[in-house]
Amino acid sequence: MYLTEPEEQVFITPPYLVIEIMSPEDRWSRMMRKLQDYVAMGCENVWIFDPAERCCYRYEAAASIEQHEEISTADGRLQILLSDVW
Repeated sequence: MYLTEPEEQVFITPPYLVIEIMSPEDRWSRMMRKLQDYVAMGCENVWIFDPAERCCYRYEAAASIEQHEEISTADGRLQILLSDVW
């Protein structure tokens, strides 16, 4: 998700928010590589939703993953209560 759409045809501007929704076939090792790529390109807000476990995680640049009942972007512009999702 971008706050404003970038002008470039091939996006090099990091998105404001990336949301990954895990499927039953997803593995954390593969997911971690994707998450690291998002942070490396400069994305500050990376969320992972796991419908099977009915939980949500926020991935941060320090390579930490935290589970949350309420998740928000780093600047607080967007907040979601998981009770509204599940």
